[in-house]
Amino acid sequence: MTRKKSATKKHPYGLRGQSLVAENSHIWTPENLALLGTMPDSALAEKLGISVGRIHHARLKHKIPSVTKTNWNRIAWTPKQLKLLGTISDLNLAKSMGITRKAVIRKRMRLGIPSYAATHVWNFWKAKEVSLLGTDTDAKIAKVLGRTVGSVMEKRSTLGIPSFNLGYKRKTEWSFKEIMLLGSAADAEVAKKIGVSTAVVTRKRRLLEIPKFSKK
Repeated sequence: MTRKKSATKKHPYGLRGQSLVAENSHIWTPENLALLGTMPDSALAEKLGISVGRIHHARLKHKIPSVTKTNWNRIAWTPKQLKLLGTISDLNLAKSMGITRKAVIRKRMRLGIPSYAATHVWNFWKAKEVSLLGTDTDAKIAKVLGRTVGSVMEKRSTLGIPSFNLGYKRKTEWSFKEIMLLGSAADAEVAKKIGVSTAVVTRKRRLLEIPKFSKK
């Protein structure tokens, strides 16, 4: 005797009867339907107070493409998602929202928010690493330290260390007379007298803990 197949019909998207009932329990108003595909499924789910799965099912049912296939400018960011920018990696935020990493980066850069890597991963500098700033081009120092050129430039600027001047030679040995000049005039002026870059003078003065020249 042949058994009768279950009355539960398999849904083309893999959802069974129980899931369909749950999805249909939410009343889709024209206003809510119009929101499908205008923001990540996770964002719309949070906005409407329902599960991401139900949003996903409704969007597929109405043949509406996901936001990752539409214009990035149409992504509606919630206040909660905006607060996460720069606090976690772009990739992790992208995954949680159901969008691409590129979309997260574009939004973060548009708002002028530094990346998580720039403020956390690259934030710790050893004294030895700081001592190299300004002794060569930012690009070369970045390569030596395994950091980005932007992070090297930002750290150097924050510490007030002038950029490396290719027109001057490096300084490896200092005479007593040259050391005595440090702090006696502006670093730029001392640099001209010695024949090195301002960055080299500033770095040496800082290492010897010699106060910056002041006219007062």
